[in-house]
Amino acid sequence: MSSQKKYKLNRLLSDFPPGALATQQWLSTKGIYRQLANRYLKSGWLEHFGRGVYVRSGSTPEWFGGVYALQSQLDLPVHVGAYTSLNLKGMGHYLALEKEKTVFLFSNGVSHLPSWFTTHNWEVKVKYCSPSLFTGMIPDSSTTVEIKGLPIIISSLERAMFEVLYLTGSNEDIDYSFQLMESLMTLRPELVQLLLENCTNIKVKRLFLWMGKTIGHSWFKELDVTKINIGKGKRMLYKGGTLDPEYLITVPKIEAIPNV
Repeated sequence: MSSQKKYKLNRLLSDFPPGALATQQWLSTKGIYRQLANRYLKSGWLEHFGRGVYVRSGSTPEWFGGVYALQSQLDLPVHVGAYTSLNLKGMGHYLALEKEKTVFLFSNGVSHLPSWFTTHNWEVKVKYCSPSLFTGMIPDSSTTVEIKGLPIIISSLERAMFEVLYLTGSNEDIDYSFQLMESLMTLRPELVQLLLENCTNIKVKRLFLWMGKTIGHSWFKELDVTKINIGKGKRMLYKGGTLDPEYLITVPKIEAIPNV
């Protein structure tokens, strides 16, 4: 192997921690074009993971390595959200076990992820949502955390809670979301305001406002609710619940929510 190719290989391995994936698109930016990548395959330095995607030989690809490739190598606007983001922000002790075992990914418009990602049997269940939940990019609504040396973009606490409410579909989901909201005492009111104004989902906005007001968080008192469009008409969200006269949604009676 020439000294130049050896240098490229050493540089690749230093930028390629175990568990990560490398797309050919990313390798090309490192000067490792398909022909050289094939040589690394034959030499045993790399292994095929999927079409145009490689894994370091001897390492086990992990979900965050796949997400890193989506975000940093393919530049897809996909982020870790909802319960997974809350977990990565230190709120794992509030989560039910089945929520911890699922990785929730969100995007504001990307309908499909590459097949090498969606068809792989990751060690965790991956749920992907592309709801166009907001009208556009909201400043400060995402942050970056490091997982085993890889920077991963995740939702802020504020945005993650909107995503949790988007996923609600049963009485149990709403009860659980209410308990999560109780723990979010330090949300940034200016960011919550922006998210509420730009959220496209009426159900999510009404639930968020009802929970914030009912719990009595201090950040709720700083919101200008007159700027938030909550739509018209009644929505039955909680079976057997009571109608909230302000937000026109059926909600649980507070005493009926577990631990409240």
